[in-house]
Amino acid sequence: MKSDLNRSHGRVALLIPYYGKWPVFFPHFLKSLEGQELLEVFIFSDIKGHPPLPANVSLIDLPFETLKSKMEVLFNKKIGNWSPYKLCDFKPFFGLLFSDYIEGYKYWAYGDLDIIYGNLHKFLSPALNSEYDIITFRRCYISGALTVLRNSEQIKQMGFLSDSIDELFVDRYVGFDEAGGKMGECRKWTKAYNLFDIDSLTCWTSIVQKEADAGNISLYAEDYYLKESLPYGSMLSIKPRSVQMLGGYDDFIAFHLVYHKKQPEFTIPLWKEIPNDYIICSEGFFHKPNLVGRLMMNPIRRYRQILGFLKRTQKKLVDSFTYRLGLKT
Repeated sequence: MKSDLNRSHGRVALLIPYYGKWPVFFPHFLKSLEGQELLEVFIFSDIKGHPPLPANVSLIDLPFETLKSKMEVLFNKKIGNWSPYKLCDFKPFFGLLFSDYIEGYKYWAYGDLDIIYGNLHKFLSPALNSEYDIITFRRCYISGALTVLRNSEQIKQMGFLSDSIDELFVDRYVGFDEAGGKMGECRKWTKAYNLFDIDSLTCWTSIVQKEADAGNISLYAEDYYLKESLPYGSMLSIKPRSVQMLGGYDDFIAFHLVYHKKQPEFTIPLWKEIPNDYIICSEGFFHKPNLVGRLMMNPIRRYRQILGFLKRTQKKLVDSFTYRLGLKT
């Protein structure tokens, strides 16, 4: 497939392969893309059936085995019985794997589905206009949730600067697209390429940081605009092309569900239609409440907290029991 040059002008091609079944938050992801003129999204999957797609989202039928075959050709290596999650390791190579889909685009990107996008124009346009080679929304490591890259051979080939390519072909996720086992120390503002005493993986963060520090590429890395954690009591207001703290302050490029979606109290209701205006807090998604809804919201949140506590306690007891029986190491 060749991209339409008129359509691609001024846009970023976001590439997302996804397999298995659509997650419960997929309709929210799609809703947040409506009217986002900066992004043209290509989702590669063999899942049958999907919610209505916004005009800037294309679903490309690509079986997982076919994609694995493309990867085997690109790397000249045989791939085993991988889980689709393993594809995360190869995000820096998506520009090569899906090169037909980014022709005519100045920038391409990789990211996740567990994202609710906000004001992309406000946060992304200044970095694009400044002609950075790589744009990411974590300061201390390269984010797998959303990273934008110049569509040049230099950037598309840069992953091959790693001397750990063979290590990518194990049947588990190793964190190459971010910082591998170095993540904890990277969060303390240590450069990944100075942390080979932690693990020997020459990860993507190591490569990008080293190339940027050498002046070979220009890197935009800021930490403030991708929200991932909601302390109890704080709420996000979700509106078209807007993710803000409730009350109209602290605007974000996106909310990443990576932490909260794993918590048992975090509930994502199966709404028939995603509203234009709703709320996210540490207990999940809520319709924007009217007067009656505001009276009911706190009891519902409390119920979800109790349910989450009970589920955590149950898991701890089961894990302890199976460990003592020698069924789990």
